[in-house]
Amino acid sequence: MSARDERDPSPSEDAASSGSDAHAARSSRTPHPAPTGPARHSLCPTCRHVQRVESAKGSVFWMCGRAKADPRFPKYPPQPVVSCAGHER
Repeated sequence: MSARDERDPSPSEDAASSGSDAHAARSSRTPHPAPTGPARHSLCPTCRHVQRVESAKGSVFWMCGRAKADPRFPKYPPQPVVSCAGHER
């Protein structure tokens, strides 16, 4: 097994590998459930610009809304994010 196989896939890789369409990923703008894993120590779940994206397989990703207009912000920042110039509650 390679290092690439051991890491979590991005949402696009996950959808492609499962043969599902773009609607397989679910997202919500409602209050997020308590994060688990590295994100529980991250600023992202408390940011007003974030969108929680859950893949069809149940993996959770935090999509940064600031990335749409500002290239300084990664679309899916590695977790945990402990400092962010764009964070707003």
